Amino acid sequence: MKNQQEINISIITVSYNSEETISNSIDSVLRQTSSNFEYIIIDGNSKDKTLSIIKSYEKKFEERQIRYQWISENDKGIGDAWNKGLKIANGNIIGLLNADDIYSFKTLEIVENALKKGINSKIFYGECKFIKNNEIVSVNNKKFNPQNILRGFGFTHTTCFVPKKVYHKVGNFNTNTKIAVDTEFLLRCYKEGVQFEQLSNITYMGLGGVSDRKAKKAYFEYLFYLEKLKIKTSNEVKKQKVFYSIYYPFRSILRNKYLRLALRQFKHYLVFIYNLIYYVLPSFYLKNLFLKTCGIKIGKKSSIHPRVIFYKWDNLSVGNNTVINAGCRLDNRAKITIGDNVSIAHNTQIYTAGHDINSPYFDMISKEVVIEDYACIFSNCLIMPGVKIGKGAVVYSGSVVTKNIPDYGVVGGNPAKIIGKREKKLSYNLNYSFHKAL
Repeated sequence: MKNQQEINISIITVSYNSEETISNSIDSVLRQTSSNFEYIIIDGNSKDKTLSIIKSYEKKFEERQIRYQWISENDKGIGDAWNKGLKIANGNIIGLLNADDIYSFKTLEIVENALKKGINSKIFYGECKFIKNNEIVSVNNKKFNPQNILRGFGFTHTTCFVPKKVYHKVGNFNTNTKIAVDTEFLLRCYKEGVQFEQLSNITYMGLGGVSDRKAKKAYFEYLFYLEKLKIKTSNEVKKQKVFYSIYYPFRSILRNKYLRLALRQFKHYLVFIYNLIYYVLPSFYLKNLFLKTCGIKIGKKSSIHPRVIFYKWDNLSVGNNTVINAGCRLDNRAKITIGDNVSIAHNTQIYTAGHDINSPYFDMISKEVVIEDYACIFSNCLIMPGVKIGKGAVVYSGSVVTKNIPDYGVVGGNPAKIIGKREKKLSYNLNYSFHKAL
């Protein structure tokens, strides 16, 4: 068992009658790739099977040599329970995981890597994916912008990791706050000049909690503290209350599952029509004009041939004298950047998005693809998300590219591997703007 000095991170979960969800939360902690942490559960004297579930995990944590402790007693609310956890926490930085939320398996590894850079006075926050009926229904991955603080922080508290020194500076949670306990604390941090930094950690948050069920009361309480702490004026808060009161009746409609599915289907129809229009336009001049009008950047004497499939109407930048031949698939849900004099042969597929096979909800991940000047990609290749193909690099037919290719490297195979080097003195200009060319 690790001693106090060796623990970097403390995770605190507060529970009360959480027998249906707490196992998922605890399991997500056990699945972490890091083991340099402790786990604390503060239970509010649950009347269901929560406590027996908590006790059943003691041996599993002991086997992994992770400090695991729990308390079960009456409390005065979630703020009081969090404060109890803070009092016994040994870590330098503390995360608060709700009893119906779960961490992605690399969450603590991501936080540890940030700590290794010597950043130990900022509040880290990540991405929150909201879950209903085992399905991701919405995502909150906004970057904190102080100018928008009237509308909220743009991230959820359950994704945060707060250094212990911040609690020493700002104080613990306000037990007099009824619902907005977490955001009141964050407002005090902001008022004291604490910095916020976005990381890539993910927390999956179950919908239906107190702050979700009583969203209007929680938000108005947040606005109350904005004014009380003199972050915003009384007039600004009053105007925001009026705006939110108008919006609130439509909130459930906008979050309706069937509306969301209908809008998603409509988006697919738009992409289908977009590809159809591009296909029937009779010249490359009109095709390129259409692409530019819709937000795609395409350089001089470059051509994207018919039967190429676009996944979106933007997120694509193509340099000069570049050719993308017929039958290619451009998954530009994340950005694809292609340089000058790049040759991409028939039926090549470039993907920027896919599914995380290790995610409990199989959620989508996306990464930019970059193809630099003079790269040559032969037919039927597969380029995977996040790949960078260097200047002058060559990819032979049928290759599956899963890793970056260095400048002038020649690769082939599945997965593609370096098999040679290309001559560096390249000075040609491509021009293959022949409509209906095979």
